[in-house]
Amino acid sequence: MCSRAARALAAALLVLTLGQPARGSVSDDASLYARPGKLVSVGGRELNMYCMGSGTPTVVLDAGLGDWAPAWIATQRAVATFTRVCAYDRAGYGFSGPGPFPRTHLRIARELHAMLASGGIEHPYVLAGHSFGGTDVQLFADLYPKEVVGLLLVDAIPAGTGRSLPGSSLDAYPREMGRCADGARRQTLEANHKLFARCFTDAFEDATPSQLRLERSSVALRASFLKLAKQPKQYLAIGSESQSESRASVAAGEQQQQRGLYPLGDLPIIVLTSTRTIFAHELLGFGLSPRDAQLFASAYIKLEDGLPLLSSKSRRVIAKRSGHYIQADEPNLVISSIRAPELVKRFGTGSWRKIVCAHAAALSSVG
Repeated sequence: MCSRAARALAAALLVLTLGQPARGSVSDDASLYARPGKLVSVGGRELNMYCMGSGTPTVVLDAGLGDWAPAWIATQRAVATFTRVCAYDRAGYGFSGPGPFPRTHLRIARELHAMLASGGIEHPYVLAGHSFGGTDVQLFADLYPKEVVGLLLVDAIPAGTGRSLPGSSLDAYPREMGRCADGARRQTLEANHKLFARCFTDAFEDATPSQLRLERSSVALRASFLKLAKQPKQYLAIGSESQSESRASVAAGEQQQQRGLYPLGDLPIIVLTSTRTIFAHELLGFGLSPRDAQLFASAYIKLEDGLPLLSSKSRRVIAKRSGHYIQADEPNLVISSIRAPELVKRFGTGSWRKIVCAHAAALSSVG
């Protein structure tokens, strides 16, 4: 046991340090994702996850369309300073094996649940989902409400609303990914320099400047991207997920809406929303005209208005200096949101006391 005074001092000092990045360079953190973490068998295939830290509940990170675990480079190690945190590669991405098709949000949520159970990662969970991954974690919370104690939705939209975005018919994208996969399967992709460059950009560098800087900080991670780009599985996964975003998630969203206001009850939810002007500027890099970029960004952020209606205990925070990749542009905002009062109090008192007492013991030994 440690005294109340010792706990108070240790807790104060610990809170001051939790928001700071852990020691080690960003390049070191990026290199972690250049090799498999823990491979877990799920339905006859392996899913890859990276877990670090200790404590409860476990924070689970799900990336956006075309992204996998490296999307959380700037945040995972910092979160690991106060609890266990796991990022993973969805089926077909990174070091995970290909999964069954179609790649719907519902299937992905169930696979994530099976991976956590088989991998020995016990609930309760705080789930954080970026963009496409935000829909995954919404459905996870819907399917397994007794296992989830909080959600962090990072520039995500409500399940089933993607079809209402202007120009969001993603039919061309799956066809493009299909050509990339076919070239990889035939081993002709690398020889077609123009196609390979386009495929690599769309499937492995389809991110905003802040995220690209983080991913390019590691030579090892960059090399692993180039190696993965010669395989068909990630192109096929992205193509199928983009179709699921515009079609298959609609039914799940409608089911939630049929339950009326607050379908997730009083589950604590924090919604992080990007700044429209920055998001629109980023979209120019993806081939949209200035007018279309403004329309898309405005419509996307408007859809986010529906997220606080998922729960009676939700709130929205505007990331004033961020585009779509809030976890890269303002990582401390993501970290502090995970540690926000409504989520922190869900971090079991036993676990929190254990951490603080250990910190107090370390301080006393220094004295």
